Amino acid sequence: PLTSLPNRLLFEKRLHSTLQLVKRKEMNASLVFFQIQNFHEINETYGLLFGDLLLKRLAKRLENNIPINSMLSRWNGTTFAFVIEGYYNKKEVEETIEKFAKILTSPFVINGISVNITVNFGIALHESKQKKFKLESFLKNAKQALEQAKKRDETYCFYDQSMETNGHYVIMESDIIRAIKNKEFVLYSQPL
Repeated sequence: PLTSLPNRLLFEKRLHSTLQLVKRKEMNASLVFFQIQNFHEINETYGLLFGDLLLKRLAKRLENNIPINSMLSRWNGTTFAFVIEGYYNKKEVEETIEKFAKILTSPFVINGISVNITVNFGIALHESKQKKFKLESFLKNAKQALEQAKKRDETYCFYDQSMETNGHYVIMESDIIRAIKNKEFVLYSQPL
């Protein structure tokens, strides 16, 4: 692998183990997704080899600063994930994210060229008091938080219940798109 970081499959196994540990030891865990937002522009400007070197340097920088009892993974392309085990409160997770943001947004110098990256973080918390919690939900929640951070143009965003999408709206949207394609809408005019 380009970055020498664990892949998605290995990361999901570790995350599953983390959730089991959370149940047994009554501790907290958080899942963090983060994405480089301007990577495409950097690749377009400096080339693919430069982009590869940037990803390698980014991975090395993160590995040197990852908290104890954490695992970092390259999820896909420009998205990375890490899990934090055993934090005490949300503030502690926030401090970790702010530290990572500072580390990542410090300039990278590659072949004499200095570049800055922009990142967004999505965080899902799993607290020991939550009894039923599935791996799929944990992943989905962190991804939704990342999407919200990008939409809001914020460095990071914690998942909360308000981010849940209502399945009814998804079905309704699909029905509307189908009706438009099939020309099932009729326009009526009512004079004033």
